[in-house]
Amino acid sequence: MSQKATETVIRSFHADFERICRDQAQQRAILDSKTGRVLTYGALFESVQHFCDFLWDAGVRPSDRVFSILPNSVEQLVAFLAALWCGIDFCPISPMSTREELRRFVRLCDGAVGLVPHKIDSGLAEDLRKASKRNSLIPMDTNGDLKNCVGSGRWQGASGSQNPVGRIILFTSGTTADPKAIVVNGDRLWSSAMAWVKFHDFLDSESRFYNMLPMSYLGGLFNLGLIPLASGGSVVISDAFSAASALKFWREVEEQGVNTLWLTPTVLRTLLHLHRPVNDGRIPWKKVKSAFLGMATSRQEEKERFESTFGIPVLENYALSETTFLTSEKLNDATLRVPCSMGSVLPWAEVRTQPSSSPEGPAEIQVKTPFLFEGYLKVDGKVHVPLTSDGWFATGDLGVLEGDLLILKGRSKDIVKKGGYLLVLRDIEEVAELHPEVSEAAAVGVEHDFYGESATLCVRLKNEKAEPRQVLNELKSLMSQKLAKYKWPTEMAVMSSFPRTESGKILKRHLVSNLNSREGILDSIQVR
Repeated sequence: MSQKATETVIRSFHADFERICRDQAQQRAILDSKTGRVLTYGALFESVQHFCDFLWDAGVRPSDRVFSILPNSVEQLVAFLAALWCGIDFCPISPMSTREELRRFVRLCDGAVGLVPHKIDSGLAEDLRKASKRNSLIPMDTNGDLKNCVGSGRWQGASGSQNPVGRIILFTSGTTADPKAIVVNGDRLWSSAMAWVKFHDFLDSESRFYNMLPMSYLGGLFNLGLIPLASGGSVVISDAFSAASALKFWREVEEQGVNTLWLTPTVLRTLLHLHRPVNDGRIPWKKVKSAFLGMATSRQEEKERFESTFGIPVLENYALSETTFLTSEKLNDATLRVPCSMGSVLPWAEVRTQPSSSPEGPAEIQVKTPFLFEGYLKVDGKVHVPLTSDGWFATGDLGVLEGDLLILKGRSKDIVKKGGYLLVLRDIEEVAELHPEVSEAAAVGVEHDFYGESATLCVRLKNEKAEPRQVLNELKSLMSQKLAKYKWPTEMAVMSSFPRTESGKILKRHLVSNLNSREGILDSIQVR
């Protein structure tokens, strides 16, 4: 690790969390939007200790693993904090996972005790018991009162700062390949949260975040779990964002006094789509000071439209589950933006771009950070961190550095070799997004009889009344104007929807399956 990275000190979660909870014991920490229950910092610290006792009674011991398929809830966040405090591996699994995915993830957890919803399907519960060596599930209500999460004894591990800190094991969304399990040290994760708060110095004890990102990923547990606590502020826990919850988004923001948002491109796009001018003078978002934006790249036009519509500055960032934050915009950075820019490299991170094996290919982004994960968890139980020979982590993303400003160009797997030419799929998407009727574009690599490999462009339309065939013909004309012929997709399709992860990322491997089965295609044309 270089001198720049080592200057950032890894902090102690135990010491910081106990100090913050003690110093701000009477201040609100967690608000449950579903029940109205509130936990102060003092009550939160006590609840974490009680949960450790509760896990001890259930047979959990230091260095054990606990998996959880609980929904967004106070219980999920407290369980995560308790695992860090007790030196336990916490394995959150999306409740939206298929039964086969759940079985596979639980087997990879290897011997974990499971936290499951109280009303879990009996067949699923039996599957999970068979997949877990412990054969032990803990059904839990998620009503926010935590009364059933108190042990009869006391956690017998080391206490306070003598505890080894816990880890989180995450099953990543896997947008282009099979999901992977990554292992992140709790002190590194907490230190990244503290560094983020220090960098964005407007975050303080008055900050109130709105947690509607899935709490089975870092978005819900780190971005909107640890970071609010690191700021000494508070967080409102709500259901994971969906079409139904989108309708009450601004009402909850207003009622709960939220002033800090964390959006994904999907959430931002949905809020713009649902926006209607108000005539009664009420502005439910008037207290919101800023909106962080991450998880995937966003179109510059959409960011600017959101800012002009709601008057809320958008701060985009670039992060991976393996690294946490690497770049970010700051307040008043809008003038520095260019298309696909992700803000400037953060003080603790180093970013370089390395040319691909082909001289025509774009450069891969490689990074160093003190907050790097421990590695990928393998089936044999070993943890491996892949680094270059000189100690850099290859992100798999493609980009350009203009000074400290990072501009994303796509994924390394988003490169197709079409008849000997390298085709960057993001180039096709950027042209498609110029069309005024295109809401979203995704280009995918497909097999081709003549070229061996080619690309198909899939788009979603803004207006349901738009004529798909007309848009496709206009896109064909646009491609001919903007791209060399070898870069043209061989097929273009208008889709009714895109398959996504819970955090809103497009699942390209599923999109290819939909194309093969012709599922969800409203219209398509061949391009020659």
